Amino acid sequence: MNDPYMPLEERVQLTRRTLETIAEYAFGVHVMTKSDLVVRDIDVLRKISRVSAAVSLIITTADDELSKKVEPGTPPSSARFRAMKRLSRAGIETRVALMPTLPFIEDSWENVSSIIEEAHRCGAEAIIPWFGTSMRDRQRAYYHHRLDELSPGLRKTIRSCVPGRLHVSIASCRGPVSPCARAVREPGNHDPSQALAGSGGGRTQLVRLTQIVAMLARPRTWSRLSDRHGSNAVLQAR
Repeated sequence: MNDPYMPLEERVQLTRRTLETIAEYAFGVHVMTKSDLVVRDIDVLRKISRVSAAVSLIITTADDELSKKVEPGTPPSSARFRAMKRLSRAGIETRVALMPTLPFIEDSWENVSSIIEEAHRCGAEAIIPWFGTSMRDRQRAYYHHRLDELSPGLRKTIRSCVPGRLHVSIASCRGPVSPCARAVREPGNHDPSQALAGSGGGRTQLVRLTQIVAMLARPRTWSRLSDRHGSNAVLQAR
């Protein structure tokens, strides 16, 4: 279930009723949301977890002020981290979805590592990262308009990296790149930011947080595994 906790859900409870149906017929569920309203349905999610239940909180910045600018109308990142802690303590598999990560705004290793560490403290078990943005139809014009308001001049930098492309992925950027993107591009660089960014091109990856946190101080020990988890590539560290 993708983004099922819109503000209207607090009143109409369509998502809750859907979860109750999933529990009744013994199906599993994976919920991805930016809303802390998901904690309202912990009781139903616990029933579903007898089969399989996971909740991924979408968090792309550890800074509440930045989250208010790039995600207006959503709960701040701190509220999502608190929801993550409650879900984890209730025994529900909890993850952080680091997507979409805005190039040159949210893809610094300082921001990424802050999210990893806080998610780990809050009991998250894995991170699903995707570095870049995908712009379709009228999204491009809207994104450029908001980008000019938020960071004047940044659009020119991004266009110089990926001229003529609607899709921006830091692993495919040319020209000047942000620190995290540079780590991906440099041959022989095996730090955690490379492991997270992976092959780029829109592929998402499931990365176990306990292993990432343990490796933060020893980045040279990272390795990529060829295992698969559904449609996601699974990356781990030795």
